[in-house]
Parts: sequence; C-alpha cells; structure tokens
Amino acid sequence: MPRITQKQFKKKNIKYIIFFYYRHILIGFLILVLALEYLIFINPILKKTTNKGELDVGFYQELLTKEKEYLSGLKQMEAKVAKLDQRALSKLDDVMASELNIPELINTFYLIATDNNYKVNSISFSFENGTYLVNLSLSGGDYQSFKNLLSTIENSIRIMDITGLSFSGAGESCNLTIKTYYLD
Repeated sequence: MPRITQKQFKKKNIKYIIFFYYRHILIGFLILVLALEYLIFINPILKKTTNKGELDVGFYQELLTKEKEYLSGLKQMEAKVAKLDQRALSKLDDVMASELNIPELINTFYLIATDNNYKVNSISFSFENGTYLVNLSLSGGDYQSFKNLLSTIENSIRIMDITGLSFSGAGESCNLTIKTYYLD
C-alpha cells in the first residue's frame, strides 16, 4: 500500500475516517436508533403498563376478580329466584302491575265505587315515573259507605295511596286523588 502523506490525509479526512471506522460508526448509528426507538415508542407503552395505566395487567386482574365475584353473586341470586314459588310471583303482578294497563285500572276503581254504593262521575289519569295519578270523582253514598270505600281502597291488593280528598255539597259528592304504582 502506498504511503499516505499528511497533506493527502487532511484532504480525504472524512472519507478515510468513514472507511477505517465504518463498523464503529454503523454500530453507533444502530445504538442511536435503538435508543430513540426506546424513548419514543417503548417507554410510553411501558408507563401505561404500570401504576394502573390502561395496559396494567394487575389492574385488569383486580377488575376481573371483582367481576367474577359479582357474577357468582348473580348466580346465587338466580338459584334463589329459581326456588321461588311461581304462584307467589304471580301475586306480585296483582300488587304492582308490570305494565301500564288503564282498562284494568278503570275497572278496579269502578268496582270499588259500585261495591260501596257510589256512582263514578269521572276518572282521569296521569302517568309519571312508574306511578299513576288517578283523579276519581264520585257521587252518592253516605258516611258509612265512605268509610267502607276507604277501607276497600286500603285493603285492596293493589298498592294505592290517597293523596287528596275533597267533598262538595253536604257529602253528596267527593273527589279523590289516588296514587298507584306499576313497574316501569
């Protein structure tokens, strides 16, 4: 190999450095690329896997454990429900209707009124959050029949609350505001 003079070396300094040290430069470049990849891509994902981040396995295992406990509680409840008597459950439908059924409700109030010697003048309804608000206008009857009417409403299998009561005349007619419930 011919000898390189100092002057020639300075002219071709970069080329010779690259030529003689290309392995070291390539390894350094690869280390730099790997370091940047770690800082830009891998490190943020690692941070998500710790301290209850969105990829933290421990967090999701804890959540899975809670969900399994909840599921086992539901299975126990399902087993208890399966043991219930279906006839007893059907009685619950009489106490609290499972749906909005206005004809049945009109029939119920009509029968209560006629059984206690009252005439139904008018019935009006309004609905709100699982409750019926019924305005019932009755006429006829006397003090004893009014007591019987209240007793019949109180002892009715359907849950009812009298929220308003007014009389007109000398007890000739009365207006009742009754709240009853249904499953929403």
